[in-house]
Amino acid sequence: MKLNLEALDVARLRNRLTKNSFASLLNLSSRDLRRMRETNEVDPDFVERLAAVTGFPADFFTVDVNLEISPPTFRKQATLSAKERGAGVAAAKIAKLFWQQVEREYSLPDQDLPDYSSGETYLPSNVDRATYAAAMLREEWGLGTEPIGNLVQLLERKGIRVLSLSEPNARGLSAFSFWEDGERPFIYLNMVGSTERSRFDASHELAHLLLHRNHDSADPKVEEEADRFASAFLIPKADLLRYKCFPTLANLKENKKRWNVSVAALVRAYRDNGLIDEQRYKYLNIELSRKGWRASEPDQSEREISGVWRYIKLDLWKKSQTIENLAERAHVPVQDATVFTSFGGANNPNEIRSFKDQGASGGSWRVIK
Repeated sequence: MKLNLEALDVARLRNRLTKNSFASLLNLSSRDLRRMRETNEVDPDFVERLAAVTGFPADFFTVDVNLEISPPTFRKQATLSAKERGAGVAAAKIAKLFWQQVEREYSLPDQDLPDYSSGETYLPSNVDRATYAAAMLREEWGLGTEPIGNLVQLLERKGIRVLSLSEPNARGLSAFSFWEDGERPFIYLNMVGSTERSRFDASHELAHLLLHRNHDSADPKVEEEADRFASAFLIPKADLLRYKCFPTLANLKENKKRWNVSVAALVRAYRDNGLIDEQRYKYLNIELSRKGWRASEPDQSEREISGVWRYIKLDLWKKSQTIENLAERAHVPVQDATVFTSFGGANNPNEIRSFKDQGASGGSWRVIK
């Protein structure tokens, strides 16, 4: 059998295994593994052993698909270990294969994302381009200055493929984004944090997709620019000025509910928009840490539900199927596919029945029959 070498690497990295430990689990020497890669041929029994060791379906290792993607941009690069980064890249490549099957079965929104990094869109040199880009995108998308409701569903309607992760031991892997073949934008969100944190992370990754194609995302200036974009996109200055309060943490905890952001994000917005000085900003951040509100957001809001996966799961349920069946057709691990589509919730029949009870009918996502 012909082995897909990229698939072999994906399975190893997703399991956070070194090459030596991977070879050991397969009862191979490093030389045996190297020889196998050179010949690119294996027998069926070895593929079954790969599946047993990695938790991947056997068919995954023989798919005739190029799994390469553009280099992802990772949130919190400084705290990201090599193993976490490798696991994230592997998840992105699994998603590429998964989405190819999804789009064989469903018609989803086309990508509607401007490219502010190419130089074709004018960004004035005398203003902060991050906040200017946030205002410009809001205008292009017809959002005005009102708070954004379900951000996940907004991104989905604009053709961004949004998936979730559950990596409790990899908080450095809070979010990342990438382009598939330069055409389909993806955003991954780690659901171990609060909804408020996820919304900021999603907006931060949106900035990378808009502003930083082919940029070095490890550059601290690029990361800071993405943070400024996220702040301005979620909390427009005009709306902040209309609904500002006296900046104590108690007041800001109530004030944050309008924009569904963290207290820390709102403190930053007050500073960025000149509503508090640097001294007050430092004091509020010290108080945030003292209260533990950085690690655990007070008054957390409910998880945002994906619109795309809501309708896909409803359609699968009508056919007496689940995400597991879709994963099997895509030749990807059921566990990953389940997490990718859960957004902190559960993939079970009761969830689908609740969607049906709410009158889900397909909305903006047309099911191909």
